[in-house]
Amino acid sequence: MPKRTNEYQKILGRIQRITLPKDYTITESAMVSPSDGSDAREIDFLIEFDIPLHGRMKIAIEAKHHRRPLDVQIVEQYVGKYQTASGLLVNKVIIVGNSFSKGAKTRAEKVGFSLQTLKCLDLEIPAFFDRDETKRQMVPVAINEQPIFIKLYDSEGRELPETLVVTDDAGRTLGTAEEFGKRFWENKPKSLVDKFAVENAGIMIHPIMHLYLKNHFVSYEGRMIRLRGILADPGMRMTIPRMKAKQFEISEEQGGTKQFVMETGESEDSVFSATYEKDQTGKPARGIWFEYNGKEGKGFKIYIWNMKYTM
Repeated sequence: MPKRTNEYQKILGRIQRITLPKDYTITESAMVSPSDGSDAREIDFLIEFDIPLHGRMKIAIEAKHHRRPLDVQIVEQYVGKYQTASGLLVNKVIIVGNSFSKGAKTRAEKVGFSLQTLKCLDLEIPAFFDRDETKRQMVPVAINEQPIFIKLYDSEGRELPETLVVTDDAGRTLGTAEEFGKRFWENKPKSLVDKFAVENAGIMIHPIMHLYLKNHFVSYEGRMIRLRGILADPGMRMTIPRMKAKQFEISEEQGGTKQFVMETGESEDSVFSATYEKDQTGKPARGIWFEYNGKEGKGFKIYIWNMKYTM
């Protein structure tokens, strides 16, 4: 059966992915067969994970995007779906909507269903990625807060400390290998990589610069060593279109709320979107969900855990 995910289900699915630990799985429009062997039925989102000494846990999330409060009849529909002899076997049922009637809340509490709200707080907020006046912008992604990584090699291919000072055959000091590599990267390769990324908007690239050396040396362990080269790794990069953003708030079972942002941008031949949790400072927290749809139907979906940015 084809997926029937609408915009409401899409943002809900992204939020669930961001808030779940790494070892969880989440399936959109999951087709599940009842225990009596009757026809499979669809669950908007099925979350599965293992608990030691207990086994496999299954959580069903049903999304209802109605303008009016969801009433007790909606809850009764799910009672029939999950709590009858031919019902689907899950450990927990969560119904997500914009609001719920008093009768729906009473009935859900009696049958053990969890009711959560998801609402759009603002029609548009300043986009996290939209930092300048240009239509597209380079976004360097720095894992472990290390935006560029330098490695130094001698003529035999052995790795040397990047803190060693590099000199040329005329005896001129060029700085440490790290300083020399970063300076060379900023001089020319970075602009070429930026240009390539702009021309291939929406594609995550990971450039690696190999700087081959002929007449360069370092002093190491009491002797002069001829160098083969320096490798510079600036991390993954991507250009994206100008982003427009919406902010969402989802209720938590234990009380309180969490806020999320979904940003979407379109270029001539691609659509890019990113969803992330907002913390009190307004910066991404925990993780981020990327989705890209390019020309000819090509695209990708990426979830990156504990992501750090250097803007």
